[in-house]
Amino acid sequence: MSVIKDLSTLTQLPTETLKNLVNIAEKDICHLLYENYILMDKNKLVLDIGIGDLILNINTEEEYVQYEFIPSKHFERAILKTLEDKESPLIKDIEKNFSDKVLSLYKELV
Repeated sequence: MSVIKDLSTLTQLPTETLKNLVNIAEKDICHLLYENYILMDKNKLVLDIGIGDLILNINTEEEYVQYEFIPSKHFERAILKTLEDKESPLIKDIEKNFSDKVLSLYKELV
């Protein structure tokens, strides 16, 4: 499974463009880590990454980073709805868009 490949297909943006975007996001996260941990000596960093919060807990004595992810309320609702409905929201959107286009084409022809 590759979210990047799926996003490339859905958005028609080249895979390389999306990989570059991810690379920039990684650098931004590392910069925030630098600002907060290195410069301000904070051992916990909470980052809003768009679909939820990525939490980094840094233990300098044992030299490790503990990662935690908490989904946003919107993302959590989407996950629970997918499980409850047993239906892909992506497929639902694709089918609706296709249906709308067919209906629009039909109206143009009539």
